[in-house]
Amino acid sequence: MTIFIFFLFGLIIGSFLNVVVYRLQLAETLLGRSHCPHCKAKVRWYDNIPLLSFVILRAKCRDCEEKISWQYPAVEFLTGVMFALLGYAFFIPWNLQAWSETAFFLAIFSVLMVIFLYDFKFMEIPMVVLWLGVGLTLAYYLVFDWQTFNPQLGLSNLRLFSGILAEAGHFWLSSFCHHYHAKNGWGWGMPIWRC
Repeated sequence: MTIFIFFLFGLIIGSFLNVVVYRLQLAETLLGRSHCPHCKAKVRWYDNIPLLSFVILRAKCRDCEEKISWQYPAVEFLTGVMFALLGYAFFIPWNLQAWSETAFFLAIFSVLMVIFLYDFKFMEIPMVVLWLGVGLTLAYYLVFDWQTFNPQLGLSNLRLFSGILAEAGHFWLSSFCHHYHAKNGWGWGMPIWRC
């Protein structure tokens, strides 16, 4: 039953993530009702049910009958499946720490899904979403590390500290590769694959 609830929640969030990607590119507000990207007609509430509406409407807008992209149901379904898997793996109803851990992983997956979709469609990564993910991660691990800190083990026991060290190493390696391959005119993305 818990997995099914997480799946349904994931379908709803997946539908919202589609809206985020679409409106982020157009710099539209996230507030307000969904509308058709072609005719701009408002989507009725019964036409906005994840997966089901896509099938009932036969992948067409009710008003202008333009095709609806397969991205919408695919993202909804994938998000539903991932939410169900994350809920199955981390959620324990009687454990408060499991609630916060599950919420963190669901939020990070959602951020990564938006980054993936935006990058796939527009070949760029929206920095506002990237920094949202970084902020969520820092906040979560600051709270988590604060609750579980053991002074006898020192700083090396902290997840946040080890994450900062790992990222510093990655940044150094990326900078080295970029400097080494800069004469070829490559950007930041390519050199890491060539080192």
